[in-house]
Amino acid sequence: VQTAGEGIVQLTMKTLSDFALDEVEKVHMVRGLRSLLHGLVDLERRSGFQLSVNLEESRKVVVETYVSGLEKFD
Repeated sequence: VQTAGEGIVQLTMKTLSDFALDEVEKVHMVRGLRSLLHGLVDLERRSGFQLSVNLEESRKVVVETYVSGLEKFD
């Protein structure tokens, strides 16, 4: 599991190379994205989303908003 996690982090760091981020900023962005996704998954697993709004659409909106924030570094 740790090796898989490290691979995901490295892949995400590589993807962030498209933005004008230094290494420390990339670490902050990776941590933020992982936290955001982990929170969504954890809440879903615990039946934390009870509203009738489409959960997949919420995920899409949240991730797109996060990525659009990265564009300030472009």
